[in-house]
Amino acid sequence: MPYPVMDKTTKAKLSLITKKTAADRILKFTSLIHLLNDEKYLYECFQELERGKAAGVDQRTKESYTETEIRQAIADVVQQLKARKYRPQPVRRVFIPKSNGKLRPLGIPTVMDKVIQFAVAKILEPIFEPLFLNSSYGYRPKRNAHEAIKATSRPVPQ
Repeated sequence: MPYPVMDKTTKAKLSLITKKTAADRILKFTSLIHLLNDEKYLYECFQELERGKAAGVDQRTKESYTETEIRQAIADVVQQLKARKYRPQPVRRVFIPKSNGKLRPLGIPTVMDKVIQFAVAKILEPIFEPLFLNSSYGYRPKRNAHEAIKATSRPVPQ
């Protein structure tokens, strides 16, 4: 049976986290692991991964997983997380040539590690996003270097 796109309880919890963080800037969260122990949530994160990306050390891409394989892999990861035995795989290192002739190192995680990374990012974003200044652009959703340049070229309000 297919998972729904996102478990409503997980979505509701993330929405509540966002509201609480925005209302109380010094609020501390002591445990969020229960949000990762949700197969439906991790399955949605898998579906949101970009297609056509390079394989990690296991030589698997998103497209290489059958529906049955990804469901089993997610179930296995959830069991490992619950048992606190999850360990990410080594990252495959490749070097990308730069225009100046040097090489830029790039690390490529496995698909399952990407799923966990994406899931953690989706949990942490609502906690920290309300705390950032509007003038902060680095590694933020819906913000990029071009917007940062535009912001610096605008006159400062008096």
